[in-house]
Amino acid sequence: MKISHLALIGLSFFSFLSFGQGKLLTEQELAKKKSFYSLKKAFAHPDQVYKLWVPKRETLPQDLSIFKNLQELSLGHRKMTKLPKGIDKLTNLQVLNLEGNELSSLPANIKIFKYLKFLNIGNNQFKKLPSNITSLQNLEKLEVNKNQLTELPNNIGKLSKLKELVVFNNPIKVIPSSIGNLKNLERLDISNTKITTLPSEFGNLKKLVSLGLGELTLKSVPTSFTTLSDDLLIDNYELNIKKLSKEVQDFIIGHIVFYSVKEAMKYPTQVRLLNLNEHGLTKFPKNITKLVNLVELDLNYNQFSSLPKEITKLTKLKKLHLGGNNLTTLPSSMSKMQNLELLDLHYNKFTTVPKVITKLVNLKKLDLSNTPASKFPKEMMNLTKLEELNLSGVKMTNIPENVLNITSLKQLTVSSTGLSSLSDNIQNLKNLEYLDISSNKLSTLPESINKLKNLKTIDARYNKLVSRPRLSVVGLRLLTTGR
Repeated sequence: MKISHLALIGLSFFSFLSFGQGKLLTEQELAKKKSFYSLKKAFAHPDQVYKLWVPKRETLPQDLSIFKNLQELSLGHRKMTKLPKGIDKLTNLQVLNLEGNELSSLPANIKIFKYLKFLNIGNNQFKKLPSNITSLQNLEKLEVNKNQLTELPNNIGKLSKLKELVVFNNPIKVIPSSIGNLKNLERLDISNTKITTLPSEFGNLKKLVSLGLGELTLKSVPTSFTTLSDDLLIDNYELNIKKLSKEVQDFIIGHIVFYSVKEAMKYPTQVRLLNLNEHGLTKFPKNITKLVNLVELDLNYNQFSSLPKEITKLTKLKKLHLGGNNLTTLPSSMSKMQNLELLDLHYNKFTTVPKVITKLVNLKKLDLSNTPASKFPKEMMNLTKLEELNLSGVKMTNIPENVLNITSLKQLTVSSTGLSSLSDNIQNLKNLEYLDISSNKLSTLPESINKLKNLKTIDARYNKLVSRPRLSVVGLRLLTTGR
């Protein structure tokens, strides 16, 4: 795994000074630092080394403590049986990748890595994790997969900031009840373990959106499991749930993504997620309308030129993906689909935005990117809940006035459109937070930009800006790198 792939997303923390070490960098500061992929170059400039990925073909140095500023370190796939000398001096480490070695223990004083955010010790020879691993109070991602672990620390719930816990391919039999204290956990993978029971505290993981249960035979799952997030996705490869209550079975089936209509039709009232992306379909499979509780349907990149009116039978549908087809219009009956929150129509053949879209008053996200749409109905202003609109690649010289009347917009993307000017009416978008006008022909920005008090970012890269107003919006970032 390259060190660049280890960057941690969405983390924020203050800068501290650690005795004997350099300044602890913020995520933004660290992202700007060069990654070193050669020990020779790293030793030539030790004070400049903040991120180091040591290729397995290179011999490890006897002492790593020379790199006093090091904050990301990857020593993966080196067949190491012990950690190199001096690693305990690198107390500002935020990322440590030790994947694919022959390690069986961690330093007894592991708590010195108090700023560690990401630790990967997957594919090693650990039989047990030290209980003091829970002293890593800033840890957000822990990967211990493909080891010989038979248990997790009973106090794992102390890792209160943990967002990802990956333990698949271990002979673990029990999940500690303290896991219920991981209130920030978003991803958990316990696939191919010996776990058969989930603790009652599992229902406390309200932020969980990804759960790996592959190759498990579950015998007992608490009813609190059914209170987990509506956005939860479950990996069900060879999952056996026959011994569970009907309530729990229905919940699990409803959070599994099905990839064929045939399989989905085995559970017509339970299936909620169906993905038929790139299935070579030329006609809408009418059996789909029997999946009465479907909430997300992905039909991207097929060969539809039209949709049947029967699609409106999917009254609970919230997300509909129709990108990459040959659609030129939509059935008027779609106005009945009032639960739709996301409609993806990118790479279709609309020349006029279908008026029926303006009747989907609960729509929050609309993607019309890379379509030949040139006409936008005045009723666009009726989309009072629309927050994200993507018109990237839709040819225009100005943003249509009917778009500038959608005052609920928080994110507007009009990149690569041929845009040559911005109307003063951009100020109508009073809730706008993100504006992408990159890769266009703009030479200036209007003063009215300063009236968008909620605006946080303008991506104006790859334009020909020769002048711009003095920006007065507090905290506004204007990205202009690139010509």
